Amino acid sequence: MAEATYDVSRELNRIENSLATLQNQTAEVQSRVSSMDNRVQHVQAELQQLRQDFLKMMQDQKREAEFQRATTELVRVRQEIQQNFGKYMEVRSNMIGVLQATDAKLVRQETISNVSEELMLAAPTYWLAPCLIAVSAWISNNQSLADRAIKEAMRRDPNKTSLCMALICRRNGREDTCFEWLSEYFKRQDPANFSDSTFTFVDAYINGVFGTDRRHLCEDYIHNWLDEIRGRSENFEAEQEETWRQFFQQYVSSTGSIYPNLKESVAEFGQIDSYLARVHASGPVEETFEKLNETTIDQTALKRNIDDRLVQLVNRFDDKEMPLRSEEEYLQAIKTYRGDVDKANSEILARKKAREERKMDLVERMAEIIGGKKTNSISERKTALSFLHEYVNRGYDRFLEENKSKFPQQVTMQVDGWQGRTADGSNVNNLYNDYQNHMNGLRAAELGRVNKNPQLPYFIGAGVAGLIGLVLLFFAPFLGVLGIIAAIGLVIGSFAAKKNMENTITQINQRYDNAIQVGMGKIQQITTEWLGAKNKVISFESREKKKLVA
Repeated sequence: MAEATYDVSRELNRIENSLATLQNQTAEVQSRVSSMDNRVQHVQAELQQLRQDFLKMMQDQKREAEFQRATTELVRVRQEIQQNFGKYMEVRSNMIGVLQATDAKLVRQETISNVSEELMLAAPTYWLAPCLIAVSAWISNNQSLADRAIKEAMRRDPNKTSLCMALICRRNGREDTCFEWLSEYFKRQDPANFSDSTFTFVDAYINGVFGTDRRHLCEDYIHNWLDEIRGRSENFEAEQEETWRQFFQQYVSSTGSIYPNLKESVAEFGQIDSYLARVHASGPVEETFEKLNETTIDQTALKRNIDDRLVQLVNRFDDKEMPLRSEEEYLQAIKTYRGDVDKANSEILARKKAREERKMDLVERMAEIIGGKKTNSISERKTALSFLHEYVNRGYDRFLEENKSKFPQQVTMQVDGWQGRTADGSNVNNLYNDYQNHMNGLRAAELGRVNKNPQLPYFIGAGVAGLIGLVLLFFAPFLGVLGIIAAIGLVIGSFAAKKNMENTITQINQRYDNAIQVGMGKIQQITTEWLGAKNKVISFESREKKKLVA
């Protein structure tokens, strides 16, 4: 038996040792699996980093290739520009030089003439070259040469030539000739497709930068533009009035904050506000336009701007150059951004958008200038007003008048369920009395619902309890005593009920007394605000009618 026990014990030890060995082996396997998993993760991380490095290398190579290509192509494009349009650049440079030289009077006439003639031969299709000849001929008092040069320039590009000559004549004080050229430029403008630049010259003309148009050469074209636009729509006049009526709506805000009691308690407040808000808006509107009318124009700044426009016109690339110039700009952007094509495209798109000039109907443009962007100059806004003042004034009149008939002659006030009407507040005492009668009627109705004899149920109960108590005294003394005590309690309760009734009546009366005082104050406030609103309207309508723009 002992031997059997020993064998079992030894076998158990062996099994335990085997299990321990198995656990150790399992732990070792798990450790190796964990180690392998870490290695796999490490390899994956390295592969991811390798992939990112590879993509970056490819991107860098692509950008480097784009950069190298742009650098090479830029040389080619600039060579083509120099080869095909190098003389154009010289013409532009010399025209600027001639303009500056005539201002300073430091260059001999012969020098200017020789340079101009050489460039005319070198740029046989460029519109600015004959303009340069004309300017040099004027300087040399060679009228016949100037006329021939101008004729050739007009053949090449009449729009740019007429504008350029007008600006040059203005710069040199030749007023009559300036207006002849300016009228040539205006003649070629489409009032339905007007640019910001063209309006700049109209603005300068209206504000006297070009001098005095004694023969009305340009004025007639401007009026013709407006007549042409008017003729395109039978409803033009009405549409313009409506445009300005809507424009003045932005000045309107509810008068509810000024007349809170009218807003809260008067049934006609919507009708009052529809007109009164416009009366209140008239102050800011008229102040805005008055400041605009009284603001002086900086003539020096306008003249400087026009001279800058002349320089911009002279330096502007010719249409024939633009394909190569655009290619040069794009390649330079790629080079600047070290081959990043996306950034280069974004840059080019932004520049293109900045250079684009919107074109729109002349009247729409002037309306936008008056009522739109703060960036428009005072002179531009005053110029636009000089054309559209009739429609602005008529639109303003419509804005003020269209809700005038809605303004009520009397108002209906509503306070605590009561309604009263007044025209001028003269019946305010009658309103007070009527309101008090209304409130006292409500008071009487509420007091009528209060039990005026709350003690009766207690007295009846006490009598019954007392009677039962007396009877029970002979048969069940204890119960009889309780009945009598109950009767006494009910009698005491009757006095408390009476006191509660009296307190309730006092509270009701106090509440209505307070409400009447508050309500009468409300009626007074409503009446005061109504008289203030009505007097505001009377004062506004009795004043001399104003025009926003003279």
